[in-house]
Parts: sequence; structure tokens; C-alpha cells
Amino acid sequence: MIIIESKGIEEIKQEIEGLSKYNLLFEELEQSPFFNLEISMHINNHDFLQSRILISEIVEKREIIDRISNLSLNIESLNRSSLENNNEKIKEKISLVLNNEYSSIKTIISELSSLKSKIDEFEKLHNGLLNSNLLSLDIKMLLEQDLRKKQKLGELFDKQKGILMDLSKTFVKLAKGAIVKNKGK
Repeated sequence: MIIIESKGIEEIKQEIEGLSKYNLLFEELEQSPFFNLEISMHINNHDFLQSRILISEIVEKREIIDRISNLSLNIESLNRSSLENNNEKIKEKISLVLNNEYSSIKTIISELSSLKSKIDEFEKLHNGLLNSNLLSLDIKMLLEQDLRKKQKLGELFDKQKGILMDLSKTFVKLAKGAIVKNKGK
């Protein structure tokens, strides 16, 4: 028998609130040298332009935090409905967690997967730019600073993935409990 440890809903909510510190990272990305007109107007490089596009797409993924928060609220509501033995609300909340286009587990997995692929692609393009002979040293130094932001993005991804795993475990526990209760009736 495998025992899966899961965190409590309150502990998960605190972790979600902790994700807000990463909003600064998204703001820093928006102020990246890739968007500085003085720098970018001197660079006619496909990888540089592609990196600008990727940064914009990564910044759009800021919404994952809101999606996870919404999922957490739905799971918390499922927990309350379970405690109240309200079968209609339990079914409704299970359906929300599984099927909501904005914040279902499946949707968030897809968004996280997309974020991860964009981070990996950004790193590849970034390394290509740093290794190219087309850029001056001062521009390469600015790009090197952006690579540190990429590492923070990886950290954010790992935290979001961990929170999603904890929420999923909690959801499975609650859904399984609801099914067992219904079979007993």
C-alpha cells in the first residue's frame, strides 16, 4: 500500500499566496533588454526577435497563478460541501475541478506544460544569442542578466507544479471520500 502525503488546504493556500512575489519577475521580464528600443533597433537577428516573442508569451503565463488560486477555491468549496454532506454541491464542485475551462486540473497542466516548453525554448535561444559573434559585449552582459530571470522562472514553474500536485492529491482524497459516502447510502 502506498501512502501519499498531502498538505492541508490552508497550507496550500499559503503557498499560493507566496507565488505573488513572482509578479515582480514578470514585471522585470517586461522591462527586458529585448524590449529596449535602443538595443533592439541595432540588432537584426532572428533569435533576438524570437526571444522577444517568447518573453511576451511567458509574461502571459502569469495568469497560471490565478488559475491555481481558482482551483484551490473550488477544492476548498468541495471540502466544505463534503463536510456538509451536500451531494449536489459535491457533484457540482467535482465537475468544476475536472471540467472548468479556466481552472480545471487538466487546463492548468496544459498551461504549465506550455510554460515549461517556452522557458526551455527561451533558454535555448538565449544561449544561442550569448554564443553568437553578432552581439557586443555590453549587450551580452544584459542578456546574461536575463538568464538569471530564466532561472527564477524555472523556480516558479517548480513551485506551481508542486502546488498543483498537492491540490490534485487533496482533490482525489475528497472525491474518493465522496464516492465512498455515496456508495454507503
